[in-house]
Amino acid sequence: MGARPWGFAPRITKPCPSSSVRGFPFFVCDNLAFRGDLIALRRKHTSGLNLRTELAGAVLRFQEHFGRLAGEVERLKRNLPDLEAKALIHDAFASRLMPVRFLPDVSQAYFTPELAEFAPRNAWSLHNAFTGAAKEMPITTRLPAIQALGKFFGMSAEGGAPTHLLPA
Repeated sequence: MGARPWGFAPRITKPCPSSSVRGFPFFVCDNLAFRGDLIALRRKHTSGLNLRTELAGAVLRFQEHFGRLAGEVERLKRNLPDLEAKALIHDAFASRLMPVRFLPDVSQAYFTPELAEFAPRNAWSLHNAFTGAAKEMPITTRLPAIQALGKFFGMSAEGGAPTHLLPA
């Protein structure tokens, strides 16, 4: 997993649990803003908090999530024939995961990528073509779209098989 910085924000009010972030880069701000791999602790307030126990549980959840994510990415790196990629692009837009106006951007990013690491024709590169195009969406619709795309490609907190990828 490598060495990564860790930030912690204790909470003294009950509506929000204490939280921590890990990754690079990250920030923790006093206005409840987090950026990084968020790990919410299970406690809603810090009265009687055993920080060692809470952080140990949070680290285990982070490691489990990171391991699952790494496995999902590797699974998506299998070869993806162009016809299957086109069908997936169609299905994603037909399912209204993103506005259809982004179809040319997704198609161009996948079939003629600007970055060499996205040149391989696989589901991971296609996923990145979608998320790259989603950066142009307003934040209010971008996050739900990216979450829906993650589920579409089988990348979700619940794990599970992709809903639209053909078997390897």
